[in-house]
Amino acid sequence: LQRRGHRLVILLDEFDVLVYNEQIPRELFSIFRSMAASYCVSFVVASREGSIDHLAEDTKTGSAFLNIFGIVYVGPFQEDEAKDLIRMPSARRGVFFTDEEEKLILKLAGFFPFFLQIACYHMFKLKRAEVPLEEARQQLEKNFTFEAKPHFEYMITRMQNYEQEALRFWIRNRYMEDESARDSLLEKGILIQSQGRTRIFSEVFERLFMSPSPLNQFIATVGNIIRGRSS
Repeated sequence: LQRRGHRLVILLDEFDVLVYNEQIPRELFSIFRSMAASYCVSFVVASREGSIDHLAEDTKTGSAFLNIFGIVYVGPFQEDEAKDLIRMPSARRGVFFTDEEEKLILKLAGFFPFFLQIACYHMFKLKRAEVPLEEARQQLEKNFTFEAKPHFEYMITRMQNYEQEALRFWIRNRYMEDESARDSLLEKGILIQSQGRTRIFSEVFERLFMSPSPLNQFIATVGNIIRGRSS
């Protein structure tokens, strides 16, 4: 690769899961460090905890590998970026979403690229099938909910207790007293600012989050267990 003028980049998602996996030998991280030093291999590491500081103190990884990193926060899209993702790929295939269809997608997916692509995929299929808008609206929400629900449930488990409490308060009152929680929820894209107002990123997520079902109680319990282990 070096002779060809290329440079290898290794992407590692949810790096903390790799670190905590007992099947992964400590030597792997020494190999990573050697690759970075000897062959100019670049590593891009994503952490579900939002920071790798606590991992640097872990005796398994050691600081030798993790001290090569700088930290960059990657949040959800801005509104104009989200709209570009909605419009451009479908337009290249000759399918153009109306303003109303675009609003439906944004109400379901917010500014998250992953959820936007799920919503756009289903809207694209409905549009091509020439399904009437009202019927398409119901079918889009049904299909999106089925596919996005497990990911929404996972998001809930990753929220801190104070964030969950603040979000429930905001949903009931449409304002938030805890500025720190508000900033955190905006940063994570769970709350978004659009057209001069603040809203929860997805109506489907809001209904799932506020549902008093046994599943949500289970999710909250699992979230507490995960956060306890991480700390």
